[in-house]
Amino acid sequence: MNEKNRKRNLSWKDWYPSVMPDFSTIEVGKSPYGEPNLETLELFRKLPRKSDILDVGGGDGRYALPLAQMGYNMTVLDIDMLHLNRLQINAQAVLSNTAGKITPVLVDATEDFPFHRQFDGVLNAGFGYLIPPDQLDLVFARMARMRILKSGGLLVFEFATNRERLDIDGKSLIGKQEYIYTYEEGLHVLQTLYTKHGLRLLPPLIKTIHFEVPYHLHNDLIITHGIKR
Repeated sequence: MNEKNRKRNLSWKDWYPSVMPDFSTIEVGKSPYGEPNLETLELFRKLPRKSDILDVGGGDGRYALPLAQMGYNMTVLDIDMLHLNRLQINAQAVLSNTAGKITPVLVDATEDFPFHRQFDGVLNAGFGYLIPPDQLDLVFARMARMRILKSGGLLVFEFATNRERLDIDGKSLIGKQEYIYTYEEGLHVLQTLYTKHGLRLLPPLIKTIHFEVPYHLHNDLIITHGIKR
């Protein structure tokens, strides 16, 4: 994946990545972050078509696009306008008239969400695992609170642990301020968060992600999902 330096917005948290994809080198409709995990998509099939799903940190639509193709209405939050612009370009290119709607919202997901509505499902697959444990609780609470997630609603959280990410020269692509969870720590943190914030945690899915092209990436991915009580 070609990446370039980003001019850091001073309001962004220290752990937020300082590099961004060069979208000019990526085929429209494709994500520089790779294909979505089918296991995560399958979890949302529990929801009826036309359900409303909130994708927190959804960026260029890696998950929002296939979920919309499955018939779900997606609200995508992201802090970076370049990612949301790419989301709209991708949506125009790949979504049919029968797909669900996609609504992009520019917002820092670590702050209060700029709306008061409930969703049938909430997804975080993009940044939660970058956040130190002492800050993650507040972010998780915003996604799980009753005014956002309906009773009986589904919350899915992808959490990459034991992360390695290197460019073709072997230089780390992980920011100095990004937190790196071990598998054991990540699993414990997630179990604690789901219980604390009123969700019935279902057995997590575990998947090792590893590839060498176009760059080296390894992580032990925890896909947690739970139902709001």
